[in-house]
Amino acid sequence: MSRGSSWVMLGLLLAETCAFAQSPPPREPEPIVVFADRALPLRADGTQAVTVIERAEIAKRAVSSLPQLLREVAGVHVDRLGAAGPSNVYVRGAEPNHTLVLVDGVRVNDPTDVRGGSADLAAIALHEIERIELLRGASSAQFGADAIGGVVNIVTRRGEPGVRLHASAGGHGYRDGSVRGGIAPGSLAFGAGASRLDEGERAQGGESRREFMNASVSHAGPGRELRLHAREARSRLLGFSESSGGVRLAANRELEARDGRDRLASFAWREAIGARWRLSITANVTDREEARETPAVFPGPGGAVPQALSQSDFRRTGLSAQLSAGALPLQGLAMVGVEGAREEGLRESILFLPDPLPTSFELQRDTRAAFVQLELNPFARLRLLLASRRDDIDPGGKRTSNSGGICLQVAEGHALRAHASEGFKPPSFFGLADPLVGNAALRPESSRARELGYDAVLGAAKLQLTAFDTRYRDLVDFDPETFRMVNRAGARVRGAEAQLAWRPIPSIGIEAAYTAAHARLDASDAHLRNRPRHRGSLAVLHERGRWSARLAAVHVGRSFDFSVPTGEVQVSSRATADLSLRWKGEGFAAGVALDNVTGRRYESFVGFPDVGRRARIFVELAP
Repeated sequence: MSRGSSWVMLGLLLAETCAFAQSPPPREPEPIVVFADRALPLRADGTQAVTVIERAEIAKRAVSSLPQLLREVAGVHVDRLGAAGPSNVYVRGAEPNHTLVLVDGVRVNDPTDVRGGSADLAAIALHEIERIELLRGASSAQFGADAIGGVVNIVTRRGEPGVRLHASAGGHGYRDGSVRGGIAPGSLAFGAGASRLDEGERAQGGESRREFMNASVSHAGPGRELRLHAREARSRLLGFSESSGGVRLAANRELEARDGRDRLASFAWREAIGARWRLSITANVTDREEARETPAVFPGPGGAVPQALSQSDFRRTGLSAQLSAGALPLQGLAMVGVEGAREEGLRESILFLPDPLPTSFELQRDTRAAFVQLELNPFARLRLLLASRRDDIDPGGKRTSNSGGICLQVAEGHALRAHASEGFKPPSFFGLADPLVGNAALRPESSRARELGYDAVLGAAKLQLTAFDTRYRDLVDFDPETFRMVNRAGARVRGAEAQLAWRPIPSIGIEAAYTAAHARLDASDAHLRNRPRHRGSLAVLHERGRWSARLAAVHVGRSFDFSVPTGEVQVSSRATADLSLRWKGEGFAAGVALDNVTGRRYESFVGFPDVGRRARIFVELAP
């Protein structure tokens, strides 16, 4: 389907549905979700599939990490390099570096990384999260580069009066503790927090120590909001390197060491101009440093990997301004804005082949963008969303991204939606400039996504069904014949996802999710790594008085992986279950959790067993 025909299709669908939108019954307002700061507010009856997990829900699930939390989201696959290694997210079969990860609307993807710009979700502490917003599908018209497969936005906690403490301990060396404090004199709010997370033992194939610190100052007055936020994360990871075969298969038992530091500072000013207009100005800077010592992976069916030392430093500064207006004709909302960013990356590496071979690079990239977004409600049952963005990237050229969607309420509590969108991702700094494998002629990767959905409220149940079809072009991959990064023809991912939340009685909550996705490279029989065709979850929550108990089971279908000792191999399907019991009083909560109840050891990566059966206890103090 051509790009122009997509817009024609949306226009015809809009025309056909107008007849159903005459004189509808009154509708209660839907909850609004403010997704980052560069998109119009998303709603429960929006045109794209959106998942939001609030702080209260995070507490009820009593999970140990962000990767564990996201395993139950439809359309999302999360892996982890062993029990305590880095973690990646795959949205609807996209590569991890095709998902834009934001913290308070600030991107944290690192293009100097050898994975092409993915973000480690395990590097974000649960205690600093207020809300998680996950948008599935290409979204470059709203968020610009890198939003080729989806967007994950982490909203951090604001300053809250009082002191909050959390402590948790469990098997396999798990320790977690945090403290948060805040005051709110008048219209000001000050907050700060610190936490430390230790997880994993050498027997599990690795160790992980992470420290987090954050602080915020905010002011909220009539028609005005100001916020300054800063965070720093430090990490020390020890484990077998990726593709080494892990604790089970690696011939070389030396561990890879990663020392990282991530810093972020952001400033946001929002000002109401009259009753209709709002001006928002944001500025931010992120800085990421990592030192890595990777031992050699001895030769096997999958080749060999030489010993390497590397030091990387990436900085991104950004500035944006947007003007939004409400109460427009046809109950419209509109936003126009501009954005600028500078990215600077440095990576110094030495490969031992066996003699030392320096492979260092330094690169800078500037982005200037303008965007417009429009939401119209010509009838109470009909919503129309259009967005367009123009990016001028130096080096990289110009790119225009469009998206459009409609949502029609066909009956009270029943809605149909359709959405078409585009995404793009410039080549990573590593792919462009690495002296050994880089290719300065790489083209941007791109995607075109389509989805059709049905949302229903059936008494005490909420159901969301979505069918999706995404085509990728110019995917970047390593070519062993030329020993260079190259653009491949592309790939196609088709599938469907379902998500259900049901309260059959007030004390029982049931949540279920299922995803079927088929990913295929164009004109190739090669398998995409770590793409299970089927994935599902089922969770049951029982609440009685101050007590709550939750049992969650996750099933992951078969997928393909690669390691040097084995070459390409199929990873078997796996199923796990987690159980938690929580008591909440006035200013106090405590509980126990049992991760992987059955104790079955499964692997996301060949040779890297995930956590075995592990008991945890936790205590929380809050005013």
